[in-house]
Amino acid sequence: MDIIWNTYVMALENFNNGALDFMNFTGIRPVYNAVFDFIYPANGAAFDDNGYLDLSPLLR
Repeated sequence: MDIIWNTYVMALENFNNGALDFMNFTGIRPVYNAVFDFIYPANGAAFDDNGYLDLSPLLR
């Protein structure tokens, strides 16, 4: 999944190069990584099959 994500973000970085001048200092990657970490976090919490946010891994 990380390979797919990094490829996707690199494509967005190239596509948005110069278009997002207000983010030129930090780059676009931290923004997309924050979104990715919310949807697909490393601790296993994610959306379940019904589309609800499943926080049960956080309670273990």
